Order: sequence, then structure tokens, then C-alpha cells
Amino acid sequence: MDKNTLSHAMTSFSRILLIGYISAVIICFAYHFTSLCNAQEAMPPSPAPPPRNHRFVLWALSDIQPKNPAQRWHLEKAIEDFGKNIPEATAAIVAGDIVHHRESKDDFIWYLSAKSKSKVPHWFEIAGNHDMKDEKHYRKYIGEKLHYSVTAGNILMLFMSDEDRFPAQKISDATFRWWKNKVEKNQDRIIITITHAYLRQSGLFGYPIPSRNIAGSERFASVLKKNRVALWICGHTHLPGFIWERYTSPPAYRGTTFINVSAIRKSMFNNIESNVIYFIKGKDTALIKRRDHEKGRFIRSLEIEVPLGRPFEWDGSPPTLEKD
Repeated sequence: MDKNTLSHAMTSFSRILLIGYISAVIICFAYHFTSLCNAQEAMPPSPAPPPRNHRFVLWALSDIQPKNPAQRWHLEKAIEDFGKNIPEATAAIVAGDIVHHRESKDDFIWYLSAKSKSKVPHWFEIAGNHDMKDEKHYRKYIGEKLHYSVTAGNILMLFMSDEDRFPAQKISDATFRWWKNKVEKNQDRIIITITHAYLRQSGLFGYPIPSRNIAGSERFASVLKKNRVALWICGHTHLPGFIWERYTSPPAYRGTTFINVSAIRKSMFNNIESNVIYFIKGKDTALIKRRDHEKGRFIRSLEIEVPLGRPFEWDGSPPTLEKD
């Protein structure tokens, strides 16, 4: 097969995958819409939260990437909603794709200004494939490190950026070995992994499409079969809130819950959405709530409680960067 024929075949295959993905989203919307609305109306009210000094509140968001300045209000709206309605958040994690374009200096500067106006005191980011299109400015304005770890009480958060500007997400073998070592040596803690794309083995919506996954994701899956990672937080695929396959817990991986938290950017299919995760002192589960920032409410039908493997311990100290 010559190069032209091969290129044409690959392009056709990509189009088929894209058409299939869009069709699946439309089908899921039609299937879930009625039951979702009914479920929200039927859900009982949430129980009263515990005292503030007993809960660590984590804002998990992804895929901000404004295509133009007119779309910047999406994140700004989310920050406004958070400030008014969820002021107790301790930290925010951004699972990649802060910006969209190859030259995004102005968007990085805008992002720093926007988050400085939030009431969330601690922010931690990774680079997505779009951020890596402008790696120079990502490193200048967000941070030099593409992988790092953060602790909060007995929680260990492992952040791994995309290391290439093309999907599927590339994570180098060196970064994988760093992650593997951290996981194996910290089984006495609650481990959370943050990446932009997700493991093919997660079963999250869209996983059969190669560009949605981490290249070589079997490396990570083999570690999860022997070691516990409580939560795996990711984004990349801009899923509307009615998609149920944004939370999965495959039985082969010792209780890991995979969570797709995207997207803050509003589109035809999804509103301005993210996740809020509540860790309660002394509890061995975490409550994950889906927030529609534009409507200013939680989507009760997408609220889940996930196992952590051990009780959460915390003395109220702020999250800190580890010296890796």
C-alpha cells in the first residue's frame, strides 16, 4: 500500500470513529434525558455537611481552553458560582487543557488572573495536549514540572501532564516509573492520580477511540492490578453531564474509581460543569458531586460515593508539594 492510499485509509478510519462517537453521544442523550430529569426531581435532599474542619473539599475541573476571548466567561462563571455557593473548597485541580491554541500567552495570563479572583486558596495544574502546543508559555506561566506530587493529610495526589501535543496522550517511561514507585511505596495512603486522558482499560466513555487514551496505558493497568489507587481523575473528552460512563470502577483494579471531570468549556452538548469531591475526616469513602455552574446547582442523579480503602486523616493543614 503506498503512502497516499495509507493516508487516505487512516483519514477515513478517523472519520468513522468520529462519526461513531458523535452518534453515541446523541443516542445517550436521547436515552438518558427523560430518566435524568425524573431522577433529579425524585432525589431526596442532601444530608447536612459535617463541620468545615472535618472535611477536605477538592474542586476537580478540566478542559477550559477558550477558543476566543468571548468564551472566557465559562471559567469565570464557574469561579463566581464556586465563590458564592461552595466557599469552603480547599484546593482545585485542573486536569489539563487550560488553553486551546499554539500561541496562547494571552490566555495563560488571563487564566492566572481569573483564578486569582477565586476563593480557592490552592491550585494545582497539569498540561493537556492543547497546553503542550504552547509548552513554552505553559512552563513559564503555570510551572516547569510536568509531573509532581502533593499531600493533604493522608492523601497523596500524583500529577502527570501530557508530554506531547498530539493525542493519544504521551506519558514517558521515566514518568511512568516515577508514578509506579510512588504508588508501590505509599500503599498506606489514599492515592489519587491526575492525568489529562485516561486509561483504555478504565472503560470510561469513548475509551475505544485511541486518541482519548494514554498511549501505552497497559503499563499503568498492570500496576493497578497489584496496588491500590483510590481515584483516577482525568478529562480530555468533553462529556455532557448525562453520560453515565464518566465514573467507572473496573473490578480488576483493586477498587480504583476513574472519574472524567471535564468540561468547564460550554458547548452544544454540555453546560459549564465540573466535580466537587468531599473527603470527611474518619470516613473511608468520598462523596463526588457533579456541579452545573451555569444553573448554579448540583446534578443529584450523578452524585456518587466511592471507597477510599482507608479512613481519611487530616489535621487541617494546607496541601503541600512533595520533594520528589
